[in-house]
Amino acid sequence: MKYLFINTAEKNSEIAFFSESKTFFYKSFPGTKKQSEMLLPNLKTSFDKIGAKFSEIDGLIVISGPGPFTGLRVGVTVANAICYTLNVPIYTLKLEKYKKLTDKANLLKSEVQKCFFKILPVKQIRKLSEQKIAIPFYDKEPNITLKP
Repeated sequence: MKYLFINTAEKNSEIAFFSESKTFFYKSFPGTKKQSEMLLPNLKTSFDKIGAKFSEIDGLIVISGPGPFTGLRVGVTVANAICYTLNVPIYTLKLEKYKKLTDKANLLKSEVQKCFFKILPVKQIRKLSEQKIAIPFYDKEPNITLKP
């Protein structure tokens, strides 16, 4: 099984494509207020670089929050759209749990690119509840300003 991972809940966004024993790609990029412009191009570039197709995704894990309104909205919407289109399961993971898994994996930054699969082992993914759609969990109420 191959999984796509999306995290837009932090200052730097992260994407990864991995299986039980291999990381095909991992990328971290500045995401502050630019997720809507950067997420899809980074996904496409990363898949193109390894010669893979979106149709190879068997499941998707998305960080559902807490985090910034715009970042989560973009990440969760892209994740839901990919899963709906490919008819694959989506799993949500809270940011705190992801950070605990990252700490537990005890990987150096340089190792994350090669060993992302150690952060989210397949047995850990199976413990997550499969969703029909992911729903974001914001760190505060949305503050949407309308111009008069």
